[in-house]
Amino acid sequence: MKFLLVIVSLFLFSLNKAYADDFTFTGDSSQNGFYSTISYLVNRADIKNLNNSGNKISFNMGDVYGKENFLIGNEVFSIFFNNGYWRENGVNEGTYVSVPPMGSTEVVYQYWNNSGHDVDISEIVVAYSKSNQERIPLNSFLEFSFGQEFPGQISFLYGGLSRDREGLFREYEGVGKVGNGEYGFKVLDRLTVKQPLEILDVKAGETESGIQIFVTVRNSSFDDLDNLTLSHKDASLNFSLLANEEKILEYFLPIPESNEENIDLGNFFIENNQSLRKCSVQGTNFSPEFDKNAVSAFSYREDGGWIVGALIGPSQESFCIDRVPYIISSDPVILSLEKDPVSEGGGNSLEEMDKAEDVLGVQDLSFVLPHTAFYPFELIAGSALLLVLDGFLWYSVFRKGKNEYKNTFTKLCSKSWPHSSKRRL
Repeated sequence: MKFLLVIVSLFLFSLNKAYADDFTFTGDSSQNGFYSTISYLVNRADIKNLNNSGNKISFNMGDVYGKENFLIGNEVFSIFFNNGYWRENGVNEGTYVSVPPMGSTEVVYQYWNNSGHDVDISEIVVAYSKSNQERIPLNSFLEFSFGQEFPGQISFLYGGLSRDREGLFREYEGVGKVGNGEYGFKVLDRLTVKQPLEILDVKAGETESGIQIFVTVRNSSFDDLDNLTLSHKDASLNFSLLANEEKILEYFLPIPESNEENIDLGNFFIENNQSLRKCSVQGTNFSPEFDKNAVSAFSYREDGGWIVGALIGPSQESFCIDRVPYIISSDPVILSLEKDPVSEGGGNSLEEMDKAEDVLGVQDLSFVLPHTAFYPFELIAGSALLLVLDGFLWYSVFRKGKNEYKNTFTKLCSKSWPHSSKRRL
């Protein structure tokens, strides 16, 4: 009997050891028993309010898709994991959302500790792209609310091999100590889809062909915007914008019958019928071969380092955010009709001034006549200089006259008398 108890004890010990978490000793994530992943969740009520909150954007609520965020607390997370793999196919439930610009999705971290002992998770890193090349385009597509960008790449040990995962990462505070068998969730971030189309300027003026309108638009994203349509009353214009391109659009409206100086031409609308998807994970078919790009979340265990979250499947892109088609509207376009100003005293009209300019041979409004008048300082200095010169002139004339008289008298005396040097006048 004692021998049988020893055999049973050894058997149970071997089973516990087989299912024990050896990550603490090896640092190999394949021997980790702390399971984790993320989910993308939406709040349909908040998104619906975007249509009615004065944001000048409209969309079809039927295009909005995603798991509701209030459902997350009703789940038992242990059912989702099986040896590190996501039990469900995971291509829809919590891994795909579609929202309009300015719509948001919550990133929720889910975990279950099946390691056989307490685990302390101090840091969480979430991958939002599959490569480094997607960093800039993704930052122009999404606005992050919490966490901070994780520099570089994630390095970890799996199956005895050192591996590196590239992409755009953001790091968040961990969930702390988790007891064996415990599970839970934590909201990490709120991702808002950006509106890439900007209306920079609108100008309207009256011409012989009608009301001419110029609209300056810009694509503030790193993704092309194709097949855009601008519509304003009976006018319609199709155009496209390259990444970060700015363009001036021109169209005409009929001249309205109105005597008002400021005419409200109403709003124009720009419709983007194209959807755009950004994904962070490439799923796997659950083959024995480990695929690092199928991992969406990484957790730092204080007893051994980085561990990978659950791999997603099947083999297709997952953890995706779609920007659905939408329409934006402008402010009311105002046409200002300015009348020619006329002076109250019967002064010249603009037309008469133009004729006067034509007579003078001046047709350029920027023409400026040369300056000929002296300034007060120049006038005073010139007058003083003239007075000095006038004094010198009169002095020279006086001296010259006196000397000429004297010399002339002397000459006459010398001619009239011989030996004039001996005589005196």
